[in-house]
Amino acid sequence: MSITANEPVNGTGDGNTADDIQGAAFGSDDRQFSLRAERSGNGSGRIYTVTYLARDAAGNTTTATATVTVPHDQR
Repeated sequence: MSITANEPVNGTGDGNTADDIQGAAFGSDDRQFSLRAERSGNGSGRIYTVTYLARDAAGNTTTATATVTVPHDQR
């Protein structure tokens, strides 16, 4: 499992906080973790991309990807 974001962890205008991804065991089959609902005040919104890779006994692999969006304006 891997998680990426389209904005820096502690960028300008995002509240000066770090550790946007918490409780994730990267490289494992972890399915419980927390993502900070934070985005840059100057950007259009934060997008997290969560990717899982599965491998069977024969070595065949496949990936699945999900996105989590933190919109800029939640009105």
